[in-house]
Amino acid sequence: MSMSPLGDNHVEILPGSPQAPRAASGALLPSQKYVDFNALTAQLNDLNPQAQALLRNLNDRASEVKETIARVNDLLSPQNRANLAATLAGTRGMIEENRPQVKTTLQNVNALTEKMQPLLEDFRKTSDQANQALTHIDAMVGEKPGGRSPSCHRATPHPHKYDRYYGAARSNSRCQLGKY
Repeated sequence: MSMSPLGDNHVEILPGSPQAPRAASGALLPSQKYVDFNALTAQLNDLNPQAQALLRNLNDRASEVKETIARVNDLLSPQNRANLAATLAGTRGMIEENRPQVKTTLQNVNALTEKMQPLLEDFRKTSDQANQALTHIDAMVGEKPGGRSPSCHRATPHPHKYDRYYGAARSNSRCQLGKY
């Protein structure tokens, strides 16, 4: 059913296409749910709170956008653009003024880096050799049978030699003076 402009209810039946088969006698025809003007008004009234919230949200966002645009305009004001241009010009002037010194400094750093590489290699070799020497010394000073180290064995409690050997014996924690 539908409401005509005059307010009369009536049923509209559309015949369909000429190729469509005829409906059987007593068949139910598919239809759409009848919606009258009062039902439409009720649905619109139900949507009203949501529409009001949406409009408030849009108004708030519009206010935020206006504030953002105002801030951007402040940043791009003629005064700020002039300040930025002056800062960039000053920076460019300093770079141009100091370009030879910066270039020389970078060349010196590059040269130093190239010279440091062989020195670092020499230092690594020297460090490896020192470690090998210490390992060799540790092997030579290692403990003798009976629990005494060679430096302790050579140390003697003789009065005039005692002072000379005291430092070596004292530094070796495994030595016990006076027991040899």
